[in-house]
Amino acid sequence: MSGCACGLRIGCRWIAVRHADDHIHILATTVREDGRRPTLHDSGLRVGDACREIEKDYGLRRLKKGDRTGTRRPTQAEMHKANRLGWEQPSREWLQDRIRAAIPHVTNAEEFIAYLQADGIEVQARRGPSGDLLGYAAGRPGDLNEAGEQIFHPGGKIAPDLSLPKIKARLESSRPEEHPTARRSRPSTPWQQVTEALDTLHTDLADDTHAQAHVTALGELLETTAQKAPDTLRAELHAAAKAFARAQHSQIRAEDSAAHALRSAARDIVHTATGPDGSALAALVAALVWAELVVPAC
Repeated sequence: MSGCACGLRIGCRWIAVRHADDHIHILATTVREDGRRPTLHDSGLRVGDACREIEKDYGLRRLKKGDRTGTRRPTQAEMHKANRLGWEQPSREWLQDRIRAAIPHVTNAEEFIAYLQADGIEVQARRGPSGDLLGYAAGRPGDLNEAGEQIFHPGGKIAPDLSLPKIKARLESSRPEEHPTARRSRPSTPWQQVTEALDTLHTDLADDTHAQAHVTALGELLETTAQKAPDTLRAELHAAAKAFARAQHSQIRAEDSAAHALRSAARDIVHTATGPDGSALAALVAALVWAELVVPAC
């Protein structure tokens, strides 16, 4: 099937090929028949809008409109390169997993950069004239361009929630300012901190900004649990943490301080939960928080 993309106007020629029972491929030129160039800005979003209209007109399953928070899929070039070098993951996916794993181990942006470097990740830190950290880019060792130079990816391009401002906001919520006398009543164990989080969770979920904060903190808790879990559970929990990471991407600006207790529990688990007992506690805490989040919504 072929035709003109602009109806009666002199538009771009296109062809559609049914490649399988569940999808087609569309190939279009990017020059109109009169020689003018079409407007391609936000073409992906406009195609999505057209698809939603088609779904409505033909009674098909309605999909949600994209919100630009999803992580970019690896390109064909990235996948071919990973295959050629014998890597199980393309570079950006590899970096994403390691950056997420680093967050529970640090308390500020400088520690974050140092942890990545100690973990063998190539890091470019962008600083202002005062020396303040303004941004970062990360690279996988051995990922070089044609000139033999290290390839770096800005944090926000690795995943929307891994830009430096967003990471700093999450880290700062784990160490709020408090009066010295408040330390006496502060929960001292991950279990007590999670209990505190659960006490306020139902109320917080009524507010989108607080709910998003809890979703993000839960992702960190899943990640820390995977790191401390027994070997027999680690692969499954890592897979769960990776799948859940998509829920952390949102246009809603999370009120990070709302999930302070939950995030502090994740920090304490990764630093103090060791051995079989600690691993079991980490897995149990994650399971309880997950149940508390999911059951009320069902």
